[in-house]
Amino acid sequence: MLRRREGKFRVELIIGLVLFSWAFGINLWLAGRGFMPMDQSVVFDGGWRTICGQIPFRDYTGMTGLVPSLLQALFFQLLGVTWFAYCFHASVFNGLFCVMAYGLLRGFKVERGVAIAGGFLSGLAFYPPSGTPYMEQHAFFFLLAAAFLLVAGGRAKSIAARRLLWAAAPYCMLLAFLSKQNAACITAPAVLLAGLCVARGAEERKELATWLAAGTALCLITVAAALILFGMSPDKIWTDMFQQSIDTGRVRLTS
Repeated sequence: MLRRREGKFRVELIIGLVLFSWAFGINLWLAGRGFMPMDQSVVFDGGWRTICGQIPFRDYTGMTGLVPSLLQALFFQLLGVTWFAYCFHASVFNGLFCVMAYGLLRGFKVERGVAIAGGFLSGLAFYPPSGTPYMEQHAFFFLLAAAFLLVAGGRAKSIAARRLLWAAAPYCMLLAFLSKQNAACITAPAVLLAGLCVARGAEERKELATWLAAGTALCLITVAAALILFGMSPDKIWTDMFQQSIDTGRVRLTS
């Protein structure tokens, strides 16, 4: 029995490595073909400002792209402030998205061959159209991660593991919101539905709601601590991330 489980783990590991390599490589190959100055410069500029020591919502502001910018600062720190570091960032996330898409399909007990095809196509359709770090793609990445955690929690045999995975899901949803607000808000109901689909019975759904609430509370505490620690302006956060987005949406709906 143990050997059989080890054999399945090896198979899944090999599939994951192959899918990651495919998605990473295809994006890195296509990333440099074209450039949209107004959109593709947002995360680059945010990463550069961060690596220079500027704090978001204190020293600089932006309506979207906070999390991708902070992550880009890490890639700049590791690889230097280069176009390659920019493309490398997106390629890593394309690879991880591909693997998570496969894992999520397997979590819903989709046949392995179909799940591999889904993961393969995800790696082609997710980041290659833009090539470089982008707000919407990172938001969808973290939303998929939240769905993956909810489904993995529903399939977990350990009660502790299930609760930990469910409590971690709101953090992914927070990261999605801090990447691009509208993408996170529109897709969040589908993510929650994924968790409900794997919860077995009313008691487990109640447990899911409890640990999602606990994770959400921890998220709010984390945000409050970050505001205090880094001296971020709540007014700037409200204006940039909420008020400007609401005003933009209102104009588009009424025009």
